[in-house]
Amino acid sequence: MNRDHLVALATFQQHYLTSQPQADPLFDYFVVHLNKIWEYYHPIAANAGVSSMVDYISGCYLEIMTEGMKISPTAAHYPDYVRQKTGVADFYAFALWPAAQFPDIKDYVQAVPAIARFISEYNLISSSSV
Repeated sequence: MNRDHLVALATFQQHYLTSQPQADPLFDYFVVHLNKIWEYYHPIAANAGVSSMVDYISGCYLEIMTEGMKISPTAAHYPDYVRQKTGVADFYAFALWPAAQFPDIKDYVQAVPAIARFISEYNLISSSSV
């Protein structure tokens, strides 16, 4: 999605949470696949995945709306915040363990924060240019 789809980005969460059609058909397809996540992952992992994906859309919108903005030296954590929104690190960390192979979340959940942090800090998946 890019600046030509600002309405789709701005309204994604509201439309998703209220089961309304998306402003762009691409997001309707995205929602269909997003809603299947519980078929593959533990409910906690699926919830984290959906939250991450929804945050990703907000992060993309935030990046576009603040493009060219100078980051204040007093906002040292702002780049990390944007990277967290646009990186989907939590989902990538949880996605390592499909429920069919790892039904007990206790087997891996304590590793999720370290993996997510690693992914985020090393910018392995982020679309952020911050």
